[in-house]
Amino acid sequence: MPQQVSPSEVAFNPEEKSHSSKKVWWLLLLLIIIAGGVGAYYYFFMMGNGSIPVNENVASETNPPPKEEAPATISLANLNIALKNESNEILPPDNFKEITLINEGGKPLSFFAVLSAILPELTGTELANTLKNNFSDKFQAFLYYDEKGVWPIYKVKLKDNSTIDIMTLRAQLLSLENTSIGNFYIDPLGFGSPFKDGQVNSFPTRYSTFSNKPGASFNYGLINSDLYLSASYKGLKKILES
Repeated sequence: MPQQVSPSEVAFNPEEKSHSSKKVWWLLLLLIIIAGGVGAYYYFFMMGNGSIPVNENVASETNPPPKEEAPATISLANLNIALKNESNEILPPDNFKEITLINEGGKPLSFFAVLSAILPELTGTELANTLKNNFSDKFQAFLYYDEKGVWPIYKVKLKDNSTIDIMTLRAQLLSLENTSIGNFYIDPLGFGSPFKDGQVNSFPTRYSTFSNKPGASFNYGLINSDLYLSASYKGLKKILES
């Protein structure tokens, strides 16, 4: 017959209980260490405070490389609208202001984009390639005010690394004289008179006048490594003196 043992008769071994308690405490300590390591990894690396090296040149589906934007362009009509809006701010005669021409995205237009709008027939010509390769994309645009109207003027700098000979450049610039230079005016004027040699503040220029618009005298020239394209003789003179 099986022996029955009452609860009061159960033997108690102190060493066995102590040994089991030590095992439990070691297991708890190990779990705490593991949990702490996982937490530290998440905080420092997953939260961005770590210094895990990243190859920024590697594209991913969630982070595709930025696409190159198409060159900004503008039409002659939109250019003239922009110039007319700017000219609504009236200045006293014989004064000018600098303006910035931007595209619909708010970015400044390049010199060649503006020139292509004004003189579309230049596209693909030797002069177009020369201008694009030797002059900066950045340029300055001005509006000159006198008693006869408002006149746009453009100034663009020759690149520092340009190797083109100045005499060669001047010879190629003669091609401008066979283009629709009347488009340089806010209200296009058509063709002007045959070009002649001129001077502005002792600098050599070439110029053409328009009989249908008093005060309209288109001047261009290389002055101190800058190319000026001006709808007004007086305006160019004023800017050079400023």
